[in-house]
Order: sequence, then structure tokens, then C-alpha cells
Amino acid sequence: MQNVYITVFLTAVVLLKITLSIYTSSTETILAEYFAGNLLPELSGMIIELVVILFVIDAIQGKELKRREEADRLENLRKQIMLERRLRAQLRFLTRRIFNDVELSGGETGASFLFHAAEHEKNQQTLEEFKSSLEEELHSDLFKENLLEVCLTEQPLILALSPVCSELSDRHVKAWMSIAHYLQQINAGNNITQNTDKLIAWIAFFDKQTVSQGLVV
Repeated sequence: MQNVYITVFLTAVVLLKITLSIYTSSTETILAEYFAGNLLPELSGMIIELVVILFVIDAIQGKELKRREEADRLENLRKQIMLERRLRAQLRFLTRRIFNDVELSGGETGASFLFHAAEHEKNQQTLEEFKSSLEEELHSDLFKENLLEVCLTEQPLILALSPVCSELSDRHVKAWMSIAHYLQQINAGNNITQNTDKLIAWIAFFDKQTVSQGLVV
């Protein structure tokens, strides 16, 4: 479109130059009179009409381009939301399995933790309750055995979903890989209390990034 505008502009300049040369010339011929009185006005009118048409076409194309860009943006957002839900479902399953019998405020247990993206504040509160209960819960051999078993089975699944997470933001990827790391640390029996606390913290961080980036329906 830019080349067309340049061509039209140069044509208009040429016509203007011819017009000035004819009307400022002291010698008049039949051809010059015909050109000045008939052909030149016609050409000038055509140029003006062409400019108007080009502006209209350009405006229509600009509007269509914006429409396509917005459609692409919404489609990309929809795709990211679907992928985030898939990852969130895995984190929901992970936390439910670990804290299945842990009692929460309101009479609920970890088994009822929904971890919906739209319930960000409730998610953060519940995850904080999980962290607060860790020291006491880890005194139970049953809880500790369950924790180790869950981390052992869930780590490969978390790692397998890393390519899915790469479709989201860098911060989501950072959270996801940190979750996988702390699952591995727990598997190895390294400072289980501290590493489980960090595991929950990174799950909370993942949830925060989803909200901050508008991946919530």
C-alpha cells in the first residue's frame, strides 16, 4: 500500500508541474489548450478519486487486520487457559493426595480442595493451611509414607507435562520446574519438612501467575 501511495503522489506532482508549465507559458498551442481545458481536469479528477478509494481501502484493510489480530489474541488466550487447566488439574490431584485427610477451616479436608483458578484467594488460604499443618502432620508415619509415595509417583507426571507448561509464561515454567525439583528432593528424603513447604509455596506461585496474567475465565 505504501508503494501505491508513493506512485499516486508522484503522479500528482507531475500533473501539478505540467499544469504550472502550461498556465505560465506564453505560447499556447491547440494541444496545450486541449490538455489544459479537457485532459488535465479529467486526470486530476481521476487522481483525486483514486486517492479517496485508496484511503477507503486502507481503512477497511486496517480494520480487518485489527479484527484478525484480536481474533488471534483471543484464540491464543483460549488455548493457554485450556493448557493451564490441564496443569492445574495435575496440581490439584497432587495436593489432594498428599493432604487428603488434613482438616481445614470450615470443616473441610484436603480431599475437597478444588483449586479453581477463579478462587485465587481461597486457594492461597488453603495452601497456607497446608503449610501450617506440615510440622504436626509429619509426626505421623502414615502421612509421611503417603507423602513419599505420592511424590515418587507424581514427579514423572509433572516432568512429562513440562512441554505443556512451556506454552504458558516463563514464570509458569519456573514454578513448574521448581515443583518437579522439590518433588525429587522429597523423594530423596532431603529435609522433608522444608522441601514440602517449598513445594506448596511454588504451587501457590503458579496460581498467582495464572491470575496476574488473566488466564482465568
